[in-house]
Amino acid sequence: MFGRELAPMVEAATSAMEQARREGARVRPDADAFARSPSNSIDYAVMEKANRVAVVPVSMG
Repeated sequence: MFGRELAPMVEAATSAMEQARREGARVRPDADAFARSPSNSIDYAVMEKANRVAVVPVSMG
């Protein structure tokens, strides 16, 4: 699904979730594992390269 250029980002995110602390409904990804991810923005890393993308308005407040 993701190209080779995103492999380090995917690996870091996967590791962070595998090591996450779960407290009831809360999931807290492992900060150290997540910090190993390259500092690319989601726009540059994924959205600009995707062929099929949708943006949906949402109110998180």
